[in-house]
Amino acid sequence: MTLHHSKQCFKCHQTKPIIEFYKMKGMADGHLNKCKDCTKKDCLDYRRRNPERSAKIRAAYKKTPKGRRLAILARIEQQKKFPEKYKARYNASWGLQSGRIKKRKKCSRCRKIKKLAMHHEDYGKPLEVVWLCYVCHSIRHKEIENDITQISTRRR
Repeated sequence: MTLHHSKQCFKCHQTKPIIEFYKMKGMADGHLNKCKDCTKKDCLDYRRRNPERSAKIRAAYKKTPKGRRLAILARIEQQKKFPEKYKARYNASWGLQSGRIKKRKKCSRCRKIKKLAMHHEDYGKPLEVVWLCYVCHSIRHKEIENDITQISTRRR
């Protein structure tokens, strides 16, 4: 049981309610000394600096029972939230099985021979895919996200 109702983050130096800190048994008050916002920023920075290592860690986690369960729940949420993406992925999988889409051996971006994923530039064209390794696929989606952010910023 915690005695404090607020705590100061050692990183941003802001005093925040204790619920803004992750629980950690090893700490005297049972909570991490860095707030959730700073922790999330640090984790995101680490993933950006170490994409291959981060991909391996995520892949290993997805093999655990908890990771599999959370992946299934996340997939169901994504299907509800983005039905056009789900439909394009389903049709692309069908296209691959039926031979209408040919699987590549090298990433279209880095040209390395790795495990590849199908990427859609346009979900309205489900059989038009680009073959990317997981690292390049992640980078491509970040580029798309940045393009969308820049467009919405210009409109303001």
